[in-house]
Amino acid sequence: MSNQRILITGASGFIGSKLTHKLVKLGHTPHLLVRPQSDLTPIKTLVSKTKLHYIDIADREAFFATVSTINPHVIYHLAGSGVYSYTQLSPTNIQAILDTNIQGTTNLFQASKYLTSLKVFINTGSSFEYGNSKHPFSETSLPNPSNIYGASKVYTTNLAKIFAINEKLPVITLRPFTVYGPGEKESRFISTVIRQCLSNLNPQLTKQTIIRDYVYIDDLVDAYIASEKVGDKLSGNVFNICTGIATTTSEIATTIMKLTNKENLQLEIGGFPKRTGEVISLVGNPELSKKLLNWSPSTPLKEGIQKTIDWIKQHP
Repeated sequence: MSNQRILITGASGFIGSKLTHKLVKLGHTPHLLVRPQSDLTPIKTLVSKTKLHYIDIADREAFFATVSTINPHVIYHLAGSGVYSYTQLSPTNIQAILDTNIQGTTNLFQASKYLTSLKVFINTGSSFEYGNSKHPFSETSLPNPSNIYGASKVYTTNLAKIFAINEKLPVITLRPFTVYGPGEKESRFISTVIRQCLSNLNPQLTKQTIIRDYVYIDDLVDAYIASEKVGDKLSGNVFNICTGIATTTSEIATTIMKLTNKENLQLEIGGFPKRTGEVISLVGNPELSKKLLNWSPSTPLKEGIQKTIDWIKQHP
């Protein structure tokens, strides 16, 4: 059993829960920070193998006290709001993004600078920080977000750099691109199309050709683990977690139709409405992560989609 104290924010989310499962498998007993109203279903089998802390990351005083008491060696910051609702500009959604992504992350950076045992802090940014481009983004590309979620992540990435420089905080930022895999929300594109195909419904796509860089969830978790090993030597840096491969939504849908033996179905182009703030083309360059994190994606897209199909069949 590891004596390393690990803190994970957003542990009940898609990425956070998968990372938690991996760390427990590796022999750790991580401290999990979750909102009081969080759905713990993704980590329900791990409750006895972890240390749960119910707290709102935006509650500064309570949060400071909790983080100080844990005094972690490693922080994985995955708490966030808006990744599934970035096109919504309602006051409630905007406030949730401000509270969690900006105020909550600021609280965590401020609390972390007083920790005596902290070795590395892995912050989570987003590919949405970049905006649109026909060319792959590198970490030196200028941010140009198309929606409020991306804008909030630009703030937290820059704040991480400021704390790295001014407070010597051992923090790096990972920018995951389009993550998919077993356990993702039903509303996500790949899961939606899989369920449509399994229900003999024609997959519905937007009129616009949407291009993404798809990263399988297990590969992303491996990137977090790899970052923990070298992050203290790379403080202030940002890393794209991506494949570098551009794939259109129609290519994804066609692949799913083949893998589910539903090639008789037809793609309904225009059946899904255009969304405000949508990013049209978003592909990354993974070379810096390969070089400095010693990380590369290992799951081919077709294999990852098949694993997702198998999981959905078992969890209808």
